[in-house]
Amino acid sequence: PMSDLVDMEKERQRLRKEAASLERRMDTQRKRIDELEAQMAAVDPTDYLALETQQRKIDEARTAIDDLETAWLEVSEQLES
Repeated sequence: PMSDLVDMEKERQRLRKEAASLERRMDTQRKRIDELEAQMAAVDPTDYLALETQQRKIDEARTAIDDLETAWLEVSEQLES
């Protein structure tokens, strides 16, 4: 029926929007990592606590990107089916 086609297209549109949102969030996280790594260069190399804190922030941002990439892949697979 026609309503099924309309529902399928609405779902595909929702998935495309979600994929685009995830891509923007990944870009934001990548920029954040670049900023955090630049800040790391400014940390006193003898201040181990500050270095550890900064590295933790970088690791958290990388984990966030991994999670976003996983979500993006899942959405992309749904779009392909």
